[in-house]
Amino acid sequence: MSDGPPQGQKIRWDASAASRHLSDVATATLTANHIVLNFGRRLGEDRPGREQGVALQGRIALQPMTAKHLYDMLNRLVAETAASQSAPG
Repeated sequence: MSDGPPQGQKIRWDASAASRHLSDVATATLTANHIVLNFGRRLGEDRPGREQGVALQGRIALQPMTAKHLYDMLNRLVAETAASQSAPG
């Protein structure tokens, strides 16, 4: 099974069935064959030390190598964001 396109290959996304959600909570769990990402939105106030209600907006199961590629991309993007925010403007 492929975890993505070969290095340097372009991807053309068909976004006609896509939906978008703003998430302020994300978790990840490990199953026997996948890494499962959960995305959601807090319900009500955040009260430290108490259980927080979260409306699940999406769940994605990734093969481990796909999750690694996502991890690498996110690390790069977070570093770029931090660098651009600290650059004199």
